[in-house]
Amino acid sequence: MPKHIHFSAKDTAALEELGEVGLMTTDMLLKRHYAAKDPQGKEPHKYCQRRLREFKTAGILESYKFSIDTDAGPRKLPSVHRLTVAGADKVEELTGRRPRRPGRSAPPSPTTLLHRVGVVRVRLAISDACALAGLPGPAWIMEQDRYPDAKPTEPAHQQFILREAFGHGAQRVVCNPDAAFLLELPGEPPWRLCGYLEYDRSSEGKDQIQSKLPGLATLVHPARRLYRRHWGTIDRDFARVLFVCRSAERIENISAWLRAMPGAEHVRLASERDLDPQHVLTQPVWSTVLGEKKAILHRSVPASS
Repeated sequence: MPKHIHFSAKDTAALEELGEVGLMTTDMLLKRHYAAKDPQGKEPHKYCQRRLREFKTAGILESYKFSIDTDAGPRKLPSVHRLTVAGADKVEELTGRRPRRPGRSAPPSPTTLLHRVGVVRVRLAISDACALAGLPGPAWIMEQDRYPDAKPTEPAHQQFILREAFGHGAQRVVCNPDAAFLLELPGEPPWRLCGYLEYDRSSEGKDQIQSKLPGLATLVHPARRLYRRHWGTIDRDFARVLFVCRSAERIENISAWLRAMPGAEHVRLASERDLDPQHVLTQPVWSTVLGEKKAILHRSVPASS
């Protein structure tokens, strides 16, 4: 790694967040860490792009450019970046904290990259909303997170923390949510919401969506509280399955598919465009499968935020 690179506070913050969430696009890094002009007066997007090129050349991060096929032909997508192991070493040197999610394997497929970037967008919106509301930052588990001592030869539910397999009546069901978070809500003592996230890109049909619910419903059932295997035993806790969709029409379709199924009462759905940090916790942007609108937090963000 070249020794001449100077890491500013914004560089360190950007690389640390990248190593925590796993993947970010250029635009995400620009908006969150490089929005102000650099000391030489260069425009933010040019400065951000230059720093990312320098970090890539130094082996600190990997960048991927790709496109997907659409009905109108190939569509180029924003560049996606992830921290390397060498980059994690540098962040640990700079901060004293080891990033949890540097890239360790071959990059995922373009479709998987696109999906995981969407999950990260939702994660950042929820975490930012907690900061605006004066709440502790939520703890997160991502789909790709593994048990530290997991072996590649073991079944998937013994390798990946969120991958679960349950007996469900006479059947065996699995669940594999895209991410999970533990959110502390106000109260004496506080309430804790265990949220299990499904980021929906409208690519799955009725049968695939319905197949998700038995395992997820088993995980979040309030009488069994199997979600505590992820978070430990905590007082005043409850769990929800949160679908984030691309449109109101998609929310209506998924609601109709799930409405008559056991466990559907634990499902909430929201449109991705409604996940503004100012609204995602405090406004009724989450729908039940019956179409009732709900808010996660029943108080407003402070006016000063």
